[in-house]
Amino acid sequence: MTPHGSSFAADGKPLPVAILTGALGSGKTTVIRDLMRRPEMAGTALIVNEFGEVGLDHLLVSSAVETTLLMENGCLCCSLRGDIVDTVQNLFTAVERGETPPFSRILIETTGLADPVPIIRDLTQNPTLAGHVRLACVATCVDGLLGVAALKNDPVAQSQLAQADVVFVTKTDLTDRAEIDALTERLYVLNPLMHSHEVRDGRVPPGNLLFGATAPIGGRKEARSQPSRDDRRHHKHHDNSQHEGVDTLSILMEAPLPWNAYRDWLDLIYSLHAAHLLRLKGFLWVAERDGPVLVQGVGPVLSPVALLKDWPEGRRLTRLVLISKGVTSAALKRSFDAGPATGVHRSDVGFRQDADDQISG
Repeated sequence: MTPHGSSFAADGKPLPVAILTGALGSGKTTVIRDLMRRPEMAGTALIVNEFGEVGLDHLLVSSAVETTLLMENGCLCCSLRGDIVDTVQNLFTAVERGETPPFSRILIETTGLADPVPIIRDLTQNPTLAGHVRLACVATCVDGLLGVAALKNDPVAQSQLAQADVVFVTKTDLTDRAEIDALTERLYVLNPLMHSHEVRDGRVPPGNLLFGATAPIGGRKEARSQPSRDDRRHHKHHDNSQHEGVDTLSILMEAPLPWNAYRDWLDLIYSLHAAHLLRLKGFLWVAERDGPVLVQGVGPVLSPVALLKDWPEGRRLTRLVLISKGVTSAALKRSFDAGPATGVHRSDVGFRQDADDQISG
């Protein structure tokens, strides 16, 4: 069944969805418990793997839907027992039937063993949910005691970090300041897109961290290397680093380029290296448009482009971050420098005709 009117927020826009990931024992339960007690989270539909993992049993009262529980603050809690699309649809259907009260947002807690990419893909690309939900945030918990050691040789944990817009560094009260600062610096190197928040004594910092306004690309930091001296047309910043098998490339360019130069490069790297790409996100300054072109890739799938009206922070600038594993940032940088950075494109490549039509339109 396709969601109907009750699947929209009060303003008629799609309902925001946040995903919380993290390795087993990383502190997801603590974070969820603290978040769900806050007044601003009232009216949230919380989808978890098992009720017991969240420790909310004393707050729950059975409702008319078999797998859904109603919390005292007006939030819903249900178990994820299969397909996420079916679970979300069932919640919408329960509201339409009057079996549960309406909700204004959805928070999904994944098991510590789950790669978030399939869930992200379902929420953003499944035609059944299109226009009814929007992905507001992907968050992950990182154990402040174990640090980046927990990421080594763990492809799921690496993917969780790569997809994260928000990182909760947990158990910070159990270690010293220097270790937490060093961990945070390393996490930003691995994922320059993220924003980090420390969880101390089981408390998450105040603020609407999952459903508030999203921050500009680049997280706390942006690319830090100096512009190329041999390029008088553009100022290019490349920041490439490799840790725990994860490689990160950040690119800044202060001049516009033809859309087809970017398009052909994206076509090239996703044709050759899709299996090695964890995440791509960027605002492109293309010569054909006044506003930025948003490009995003989750795992091996590149999403349709989005045309935005306003520039983040008011700066007209190409800002692109690509997180990979199994292909080096140096190789990706060379391909970029040989293609888009020179304005060269290949007319024989037809990457996403719909994107071409959008840009030219």
